[in-house]
Amino acid sequence: MERGRIIFIIVISIIVVVVLAFLLTAILLPQKTPTAPVAAAAPVAAPTSCTPSCTVDVGKRYVGAASENVAGPGAITSVDANDCATRCKAAPTCQQYVYYKPNKACYLQNTIHKDQPPISDTNFTSGYCSKC
Repeated sequence: MERGRIIFIIVISIIVVVVLAFLLTAILLPQKTPTAPVAAAAPVAAPTSCTPSCTVDVGKRYVGAASENVAGPGAITSVDANDCATRCKAAPTCQQYVYYKPNKACYLQNTIHKDQPPISDTNFTSGYCSKC
């Protein structure tokens, strides 16, 4: 009977040591928290930053025919060259403008004539307009 008691004490001692080792490991070692898989973010398109703009060429008259005017034959009245440029930016088919200062005439033209040099004249301001 003595031998059975010794085996019982040894088995209980082994169980106590294993349980204590498990508890110490659980307490002392950092636990990894399982995380849910993260879905890849959808690619975001880069914002397009385009602002319509016009050049300003003071003292130059760009070549253009009356038939190329966006607003029809003839000119529209404009306060100044900046107003004329603003109108060209706003008109979908306008590519260049010509402003004649003495009578405040603004010509919005749908064709660019870069192959023909502008004519020097202090009464005119002209420019090319880019669209987005």
